[in-house]
Amino acid sequence: MAAVNYKENRITPAYNNLRQALQLSPDNRQIALSLLKVLTQLIKKDALNEEQVDTMYRAARALTNDTLPASQVQKRNQYFSLLQINQESLDTPADA
Repeated sequence: MAAVNYKENRITPAYNNLRQALQLSPDNRQIALSLLKVLTQLIKKDALNEEQVDTMYRAARALTNDTLPASQVQKRNQYFSLLQINQESLDTPADA
């Protein structure tokens, strides 16, 4: 559903679908990458709200805990750059 929403430029519903999916599968790298991709579109329209920022960091942490294939590393780094996520900010525990 998130992919259909994204392709039809329904970014907020796509974000909501992916946020829920990440809650159900917090270690799923593809969901985390897709979520960051959607967030890069949301941030172009307006600043992210607090819940979106929290979700962004949860997704980002999911992508730093595993060894990623080169193609995913490239996408992750691109999204981190666009969303201004730095590696040091991910070292803090999620609930800190």
